[in-house]
This record gives sequence, C-alpha cells and structure tokens, in this order.
Amino acid sequence: MYQEAALLLALLCVSSNVAVSAPIRDGLLPNGNFEIGPKPSQLKGSVVKERNAVAHWDMTGFVEYIKAQFFISINLRNA
Repeated sequence: MYQEAALLLALLCVSSNVAVSAPIRDGLLPNGNFEIGPKPSQLKGSVVKERNAVAHWDMTGFVEYIKAQFFISINLRNA
C-alpha cells in the first residue's frame, strides 16, 4: 500500500511538472539578438541618441551600437 501511494505521488509530481513547464525558445527577450537595430537617424556615429532607438529596449546611459559586418575574403594562389 505504501509503495503504491509513493508511486502515485511520484507520477503526479512528474506529470504536473511537465504540464506546467513551458518550452524554452531561442531569444527569450523580444529583439534579444538585436535583429532590429536603430535607424541611421537615431545614431550619432555609433552612439545611440534616443532612449528607445532599439526596438523593444529602453536604454539609459551611454550606449554604443556596433553593427555586424560580413566580409568575404578570397585567397587566390598562383598555380
């Protein structure tokens, strides 16, 4: 009887934990990977001028936004 009650309690705990836990998604914050950057008019060089220039973010203090750049390097050899 005790073992059956313990097994039932364990199954209840496991099933309730699975039902309550939410799936983990990539990028838990809105615009967490900065896909939507500030407009060029909201920058002075690389310094963000406006408090809400980056979508879904509210910034205070000095914020510098450095845009990622993609470079292609071709290595040509003389044969």
